[in-house]
Amino acid sequence: MNRNDYNNEIKFIVSSKSKTNSSINSIQFKNNNIYSGCDDGTISVWNISNSNDKFEIKLLFTSEKIHELINSLQIKDDYIYTTGDNRRISVWKIDKYDNNDNVKLISTNKNKVDGIINTF
Repeated sequence: MNRNDYNNEIKFIVSSKSKTNSSINSIQFKNNNIYSGCDDGTISVWNISNSNDKFEIKLLFTSEKIHELINSLQIKDDYIYTTGDNRRISVWKIDKYDNNDNVKLISTNKNKVDGIINTF
């Protein structure tokens, strides 16, 4: 396989029309939603829909700010675990609101950490 063969394997499908107020550092998928951790310390929830091979990405919700910047985001069941520049781990609960996913902060540790490893 030569270099030009790779250009035919990855094709752009769609980009969201809406956007966050800051850069996205990490994303995770659950069901038809994308969860993004952002530079402004928030989590955004996006919905992906596909109708007749026409994809649409729509911003549903942006959380409150808890970190200075979210570096890492992991999902396990109905919980989101984030780390940020404040070197803390925060736990968020995924809830339904108006039939869409919503996230609520439920815990942040008081001690500083340097990283998180997903062993789920």
